[in-house]
Amino acid sequence: MLKKSWLLLLSYWILSGAAMGVQQEVIDILVSGNQRIEEEAIRVNLKTKIGEPFSSSQIRDDIKNIYKSGWFSDVQVDLEEKPEGVIVTFIVTELPLVRAVKISGNKKLDEKDLRELVEIKPRSVLDRKSLQESCRKIKSMYADKGFYLAEVDYSLKPSERGEVTVELKIKENQEVQVKRINFIGNKAFSAEELRSIMDTKQSSYLSWFTSRGVFKEETLESDITKVTGHYYNNGYIQFKISPPLISLSPDKKWIYIAFKLEEGEQFYVGRIELEGDLIFGEEKILRGLRTKEGDVFSRARISEDIFVLTDRYANLGYASANISPMTRIDEQKKRVDLTFEIEKGKLVYFDRIKIVGNTKTRDKVIRRELRVKEGQLFSGSGLRRSRQRVYATGFFEEVNMSTEPSEKENMLDAKVEVKEGHTGTLSAGFGYSSVDRFVGMIQTSLGNFFGLGQRVSLTAEFGKTRQNYNFSFYEPYFLDSSWSFGLDLFKSERTYTDFTRSSDGGSIRWGYRVAEYTRVFLSYRYEDIEISDIPKPQEGITSSLTGSLTRDSRDHPFDPSRGSVNSFSVEYAGGFLQGNYDFTKFSLSSRWYFPVVWGTVLMFHGRSGYGLADRELPFSERYFLGGINSVRGYQYWSLGPRDNILLSEGLPTSSTQSVAVGGNKMVVMNLEFLFPIIKEAGLKGLLFLDGGNAYRESESFFESPLRASWGFGFRWFTPIAPFRFEWGFPFKKPGEDIESSIFEFSIGTFF
Repeated sequence: MLKKSWLLLLSYWILSGAAMGVQQEVIDILVSGNQRIEEEAIRVNLKTKIGEPFSSSQIRDDIKNIYKSGWFSDVQVDLEEKPEGVIVTFIVTELPLVRAVKISGNKKLDEKDLRELVEIKPRSVLDRKSLQESCRKIKSMYADKGFYLAEVDYSLKPSERGEVTVELKIKENQEVQVKRINFIGNKAFSAEELRSIMDTKQSSYLSWFTSRGVFKEETLESDITKVTGHYYNNGYIQFKISPPLISLSPDKKWIYIAFKLEEGEQFYVGRIELEGDLIFGEEKILRGLRTKEGDVFSRARISEDIFVLTDRYANLGYASANISPMTRIDEQKKRVDLTFEIEKGKLVYFDRIKIVGNTKTRDKVIRRELRVKEGQLFSGSGLRRSRQRVYATGFFEEVNMSTEPSEKENMLDAKVEVKEGHTGTLSAGFGYSSVDRFVGMIQTSLGNFFGLGQRVSLTAEFGKTRQNYNFSFYEPYFLDSSWSFGLDLFKSERTYTDFTRSSDGGSIRWGYRVAEYTRVFLSYRYEDIEISDIPKPQEGITSSLTGSLTRDSRDHPFDPSRGSVNSFSVEYAGGFLQGNYDFTKFSLSSRWYFPVVWGTVLMFHGRSGYGLADRELPFSERYFLGGINSVRGYQYWSLGPRDNILLSEGLPTSSTQSVAVGGNKMVVMNLEFLFPIIKEAGLKGLLFLDGGNAYRESESFFESPLRASWGFGFRWFTPIAPFRFEWGFPFKKPGEDIESSIFEFSIGTFF
């Protein structure tokens, strides 16, 4: 309410002309009471002017305008009558400045997050509307976190300097839990099935730990959409759902939710027809659709078919193809006839390809991974594959592909937007393993050397049973060609249960891309190997060539969710290559990844090896299984053929010892189920089943049964390297004396 002094009211009556019949002139306008606000800033709000007739309506407008400026808590007007006219004085009371903003009572939410919602800031003019809006926003944030009954208010504490301290007072109260979710009118689906679709869950005895059952209004709104979609995707196209009935328990601890449903009848797909621009044969198009005549009508399946059709046209250059599904409902037969109307539009070409966000990586490193080119016909699958390939380099945290209009007709610009990750690391650490005991590690790596896409790393590992030093260099596009080049230098010593293996040497490898997912490799290995701590120590040089063929269609090199890696290799040693050992080894490996639900992934890995030699495969090249990289739950390299070795030959009390001698053939199978734990931190959990064994020359594959195990573990994908922590539990044979479980960890690639 606008305040006016008694003098103003009296003056209005005297000067209005009602009593005197004379209209006075404004001879002066004065402003008083302002301390911080300049007088001119007040005068710009006035309609009343010097020299113009006095108007009470203009005075009222002036008071309103001064209030609207937001700087004053009170505005009064004093009128002084003179013989020559009226002197108008505006008397203002300024709003105080905010000295500080305090927040109290918050325990569940961080003060930093709350301050981002506060619109009023220190040294600003006090604005009660902004204060009220800040309180509303804070209360809304609490509601989103499940504190549906949170209360937010404010108080003002004046200071001697005319400033105020604002205190936002929060009373969090307790989280409101959903006690029960009921459905009225559901016949096609049980209440339990409908609840499973929803993100809102009923409270359980673990709610204190998992936050299950917390009530959130926004989540409930999306749940209505999910339930509706579930019915629409199961043929109930006339389904209706009323707004939920929400009731609060007297103690304000529990919420009860009820939905009233009208399911209607279930409908099926009738005739399916195509109209418009059919660049494929009608029979071919219909064969590629998921929706079939006689199926239960599903809105989601139709959406998938629209995407498939749009993508097929886009891959031929029709980027603006429009697919419209038209439906005709037959109430009597409970069928929906479906017609896909197709407008292919014009052919579209790529104009420019823009790359943004790369501050370290050179453009060519990204461009060589793209499967779209400037001037090429538009291709939706080409854009998706390009994103996959750029992301698979491992250099970027995010990769986004998009298109935008070009200045040229019927052309689009492609935009590659990347966010670079940490590709260079210097790390040191230690860990503990049941096999190696304490293990230290120092590693420096440059995953994107000078922004050229080259990988350089130097690693040193040292422990009671392991010493390993490795230098590695890899160029994926040697001299900007389709050839790749790699170099490794290494020196290692590893003590196993029955022997110690020492080696030093290096390898050179070349690769060539023969198809989109397929490469061939040729590598040369030179390794000086010594086997000790056995009755007959061995030492010699392996000089070998390995040829391999690999097809890799994974969507990510370190954390894949779909695709596969399949490889076959042959290694030949000795002969014209010299060296001390002559042998040929064949290897076959296959890994498949399948996305399941909620970010979970199922992985199957199978591999086998077979070695041939004139006499027998050298000890250093034989197959030994067990440990984190083959069959978990068993000691490292403890599985496979064993022989009894005479320890004290020629003595009266000769004794023997069972020693692992390895096999010339092996097979391993691993089944893993991975699930996210903390997605943002790259932490995943897994369950696994392993099986495998190695066989001697006189045995055939599977002549001895596979040794198997099960277990669980964690995978942590860090910028430094992927970490593995796994517990394996072997399936024991009756009377077998082995450990009941083994914990292992490793740093680096998986399998």
